[in-house]
Amino acid sequence: RGITVDSQLNAVCLEIMLQHARKRIIVADHTKFNRVSYTFLADLDSVDLIVTDRPPPAEYTHYFQQRKGRIVIA
Repeated sequence: RGITVDSQLNAVCLEIMLQHARKRIIVADHTKFNRVSYTFLADLDSVDLIVTDRPPPAEYTHYFQQRKGRIVIA
């Protein structure tokens, strides 16, 4: 599993941003979990923080707890 986006152009731009970021934060609403889009962007291991509107499925919470990542409900 990982992060996917809806276009190759978005993936290229976002990949460059992720490569240069000191902290990698993904903002995604609850509908984006367990949904695969067109182009692979990055592994979840590369993310430091996820900000979302509702608690994600338990597998994501468990995954991030094991890897010292954080999920914030905003």
